[in-house]
Amino acid sequence: RRLARRTPAAVRIQTAARRFLCRSRYQRLTRAITTLQHLWRTRGDTSRATFMEMRKSAVILQRGWRAQKAYRVHVARLRNAAATKIQASSRGWHVRKRLAKERGEAQSLICIVAAQALVRGFLVRSRARRAAVAVAR
Repeated sequence: RRLARRTPAAVRIQTAARRFLCRSRYQRLTRAITTLQHLWRTRGDTSRATFMEMRKSAVILQRGWRAQKAYRVHVARLRNAAATKIQASSRGWHVRKRLAKERGEAQSLICIVAAQALVRGFLVRSRARRAAVAVAR
C-alpha cells in the first residue's frame, strides 16, 4: 500500500526534474547557437583565413558540447545502474526478512502440532489403561 501511494508522487517528481533538465539544456543550446550566429553575422573580415578560423572554433565548440553530452549520458546510465542495484538489494532483503518470519511461524505451527499429537497420544494411552483396568476387574 505504501509503495502504491508513493509511486505516483515519485513519478511526478521525476517528471518535473526531467522537464527542468530538458528546458535548461534547450536554453543553453539556443544561447550557444545564437552566439555562434551573432559572431558569424557580425564578422568584420570576410577573408578565407578568418572563415577557416571561425570554422575551427565552431568545430572545437561542437566537439566540447558533444563530449559533455556523452559524459552526461554516461553518468546517467551509471546512476540508473546504481539505483537498480540498490532497489534489487532492498527488495531481496525485504523478501528474505518476510521469508524468515514465515519460516518462524511455520516452525511454531509444527511445534504446536507436535505438542497436540503428544497430548492426544497420552490421553489415548491413559484411556486404554483405564479400559484395561476396568475389564480386568
